[in-house]
Amino acid sequence: MDSEYQSTGRRAWQGHVPAGDHTSRARRRADWYALGGGLAVTTAAAVAAAGSVPSWEIGVFRAVNDLAHEPQWVLWPLQQSGMALAVPVGALLLWRLSSSWWPPVILLAAASVLGWGAANVVRELVGRPRPGSSLAHVQLGYDVPTAGAAFPSGHMIVVVMLATVLAPYLSSRLACSLAALALGVALARMYVGAHLPLELLGGAALGVVVGSIVNLVAGISAPHHAEMRRGRDG
Repeated sequence: MDSEYQSTGRRAWQGHVPAGDHTSRARRRADWYALGGGLAVTTAAAVAAAGSVPSWEIGVFRAVNDLAHEPQWVLWPLQQSGMALAVPVGALLLWRLSSSWWPPVILLAAASVLGWGAANVVRELVGRPRPGSSLAHVQLGYDVPTAGAAFPSGHMIVVVMLATVLAPYLSSRLACSLAALALGVALARMYVGAHLPLELLGGAALGVVVGSIVNLVAGISAPHHAEMRRGRDG
């Protein structure tokens, strides 16, 4: 165990540990930063999305949505990572990585209460319609709705939330792969005409908020975090 953990990190690892779970955990400063940043970006994106759609946003959307739409089936597996069913799968993976039942329970609760609840509140406040009803000549993918509120993207909330809670337990390379997956989901949602860029940005930022809250409440396994830190430093 490194000297930094012994001298300055001991209090950081201390926190509430549920009965039957004897793993000490960290509340990382990085998660507080991510929480604040996510709230700021969510708010800024919501304010911007509440007005008329800016030309730059339409341009980015058109650049992706106007592409040929023959191989839509290729994107179907990619988009499933942002579906609600991905949450229990992510919880099982988190249980395996953290060797504890506490983080997955917090994840499931936060996804239900904060993710779903906050998304619906924001949708009511912003009230931005789907691209299929607000723009002309939108190429829609299979079963993509044209009615209802579009901000924020639920797919992005899910995939970024899962990436945020899983990343601390993964190597840097695998964590970057999760970020690439989230970017792929964002491009896929524009490709099928489901969302505009600000809606995807707002969903991603809200996913960071929910994921950071999970990390702060559940904590990160101290031994695993120390091992990952030594690996990065080395």
